[in-house]
Amino acid sequence: MNGWIQSSQYVYPEWKNTWNTAGHGASPPATNAQDGTHSINVHGRAVSQVVDVIPGLSYELKFHVGSYGSSQDVTYWGGLDLVVFQGSLLRENLTPALMGTSPVPGSLNPIFDRFTNFEPGGERIAWKEFTYPFLATGDQVAFVFQGGVYSFSIYTGLDAVSLLQVPEPSSLALVATGILACGLFRWRQQG
Repeated sequence: MNGWIQSSQYVYPEWKNTWNTAGHGASPPATNAQDGTHSINVHGRAVSQVVDVIPGLSYELKFHVGSYGSSQDVTYWGGLDLVVFQGSLLRENLTPALMGTSPVPGSLNPIFDRFTNFEPGGERIAWKEFTYPFLATGDQVAFVFQGGVYSFSIYTGLDAVSLLQVPEPSSLALVATGILACGLFRWRQQG
């Protein structure tokens, strides 16, 4: 997914009051990306994107969260909050807030979820894939990843973000019925 907005501001700054952002921009010794050659440290910042969806369809947002360090060193756990907005005209109404230049409009009702990678990475980043399934209720959805959800953490990697439409169960049933019918037809020809 291209077209991300980066902000050094949190979309919900009141969360930031309890977080230690001293590690903002900290990097592990080896910056191995999960996919390709680049990833981003979202600790102390937010990255967001508004995308078009089809209301009534199911989707999965897939992404990898990175951490590094030893299992005893909790300062390297990768933890982030995902904030999801759904509706219409989100690009127009929400983009200034996503860029950190205005507050989030009060009429929007976001959904929050937290994802943490507790895997020790040693000298390399350990990546863990997460999936966020959702049903589209509007024609646009905004995803906001905010890093640094733990006051003791200094690094939160984000990489390989993708949005996939989930096939409808009726489509799967139709395909299964077709395969069964072909098998039955072939069996009748042989018998």
